[in-house]
Amino acid sequence: MMNEQEFDLKMDVFFKDCNFYLFNGEFVDSKATAEMAIDVCKKIINDLDCSNTDLKNKSIIVGILFRGIKDLSELNELTKSRNWVSQPKIVEKAWILLCDCKERINYVSNYIPSNNLTSLTERIKYYENCFSEKYGSGIYASPEMFIKSIRCNVCGEDFTTCEHISGAIYNGVLCKGIVEDYIPKGVSIVDNPKDFRCRLWPWNLKKVNENDSSYTIRGVILTSFRLDDFINSN
Repeated sequence: MMNEQEFDLKMDVFFKDCNFYLFNGEFVDSKATAEMAIDVCKKIINDLDCSNTDLKNKSIIVGILFRGIKDLSELNELTKSRNWVSQPKIVEKAWILLCDCKERINYVSNYIPSNNLTSLTERIKYYENCFSEKYGSGIYASPEMFIKSIRCNVCGEDFTTCEHISGAIYNGVLCKGIVEDYIPKGVSIVDNPKDFRCRLWPWNLKKVNENDSSYTIRGVILTSFRLDDFINSN
């Protein structure tokens, strides 16, 4: 198993290569390089024989960074066509990738100097402007539910009373609350949702019938996004 210095050097090379490929429009190579970096991080996190907690914690942060770069690489590849912003299926998929990428990069910016992330944040801003210019700020679905129990994935106790903080890393584990029992109550239409992936698009608005003034709209109302979803992926 590599030490922290070896890890830092290896990840620095991966990061520079990803930036080079992104800048030169080689998005397939950028994605492949990000995946190699993710595999290294995943092996360290899942290694039961590794007792270096600091290295495991760092691997989670760096893994999230490269998972965001992978999202951005896929987003760039998806939107190579000049008229992508007018193709509904591509727009919906691109929006999800943008949200995923932005959330991951925002998270790692708490640990990595912002000047190191400038090229990524500028690209994210470019896509945000594309969506804003074409579709405005948007409206979103926001599910209403009564949560009966939520468990802490670090200690296994009631998440509302334990001492752990969501988003913090404890001994190689990214803390989060696991909802175990809930009752759906309804769905609201809002301007500022908790999850921006639940955007409602105009082409999914349909009139019920010619004799009815009602409309239906299809869209995502709940997602299972995780910052560290790369850990258990194949």
